[in-house]
Amino acid sequence: MLDLHHGLANGVMLDHVMRFNAEAAREKMAELARVADAGTSPEDFIAWLTRLKAELGIPARLSEVGAKPGHVPALVALAIKDTCHQTNPRKCTESDFGQLFTDAL
Repeated sequence: MLDLHHGLANGVMLDHVMRFNAEAAREKMAELARVADAGTSPEDFIAWLTRLKAELGIPARLSEVGAKPGHVPALVALAIKDTCHQTNPRKCTESDFGQLFTDAL
């Protein structure tokens, strides 16, 4: 939709999605933080991801790759059709996607 490579879109959204999922996957994210030598909590892991993105030059926000608030409904429509969210640690509704994309702008 924004003419982004799928991998770049995932990279931009990674820490935003992990923040959304933190409460539903606390133990797994705490283990990721430990393995990354980033701390002991999901919040530590998410902070580490955010720093890693910056070091690698991955944009922090959707607005940095051309997304605008008007794109959110179309992004939600695409995301809700993708079956990948069905295995997400936390249920993700259309409203959740809207908030996730808005927060990532």
